[in-house]
Amino acid sequence: HGDLHGEVINYNERFSWEWAQGRAGFGPFAGAIQRNFRAAQHRGTPLPILWVAEYFTFDGEGIRFGRYYRTSGWYSHICIWTAFPLWILTVILFKLTIS
Repeated sequence: HGDLHGEVINYNERFSWEWAQGRAGFGPFAGAIQRNFRAAQHRGTPLPILWVAEYFTFDGEGIRFGRYYRTSGWYSHICIWTAFPLWILTVILFKLTIS
């Protein structure tokens, strides 16, 4: 290993956080984060930065679980915000039946 004492390592990578999911894979119609991730691989971005960026890609090279996480998060969001007004309605109806 080389002597890196006093060496300044400054990586400034940018990955776009658009909401458009795009098509599966890393082609021209894929989402912005997938295209940026593939471009960073071709540029030779250091592996630790690519490891972190790969967690945010919807369709990684290995297991494609990101797209399913996003879909399940969306449905969980809908269920929670549907349950909240129903809970309020339940409390109101319960108060009406007691009094």
